[in-house]
Amino acid sequence: MVDEGSQLTLMSQSFFDSSEFKNKQLVKPDYDVIKGVSITTLPIRGKISLPIEIDHRIFWNLVYIVRGFNQSVIIGIDSMERHNISLDNSKSS
Repeated sequence: MVDEGSQLTLMSQSFFDSSEFKNKQLVKPDYDVIKGVSITTLPIRGKISLPIEIDHRIFWNLVYIVRGFNQSVIIGIDSMERHNISLDNSKSS
């Protein structure tokens, strides 16, 4: 999922733990928690640079691993700007 409202690229801890990267060392995050548009706060377990495939292209992204997050992955504005990714809303999914 791409979320232009999300400042950071996020991955749920459960998705990370089921991935091939689960044994990689996480780095201490810059933040202890993230806050969504609601009053919900979720703890960040750590951060890691991971490859993410979009339209058959691989992009390396700094990803924050979040406990209790209900989405597998959200591509945030940080990654979109870094890799010059834009959304084409004219195409139907």
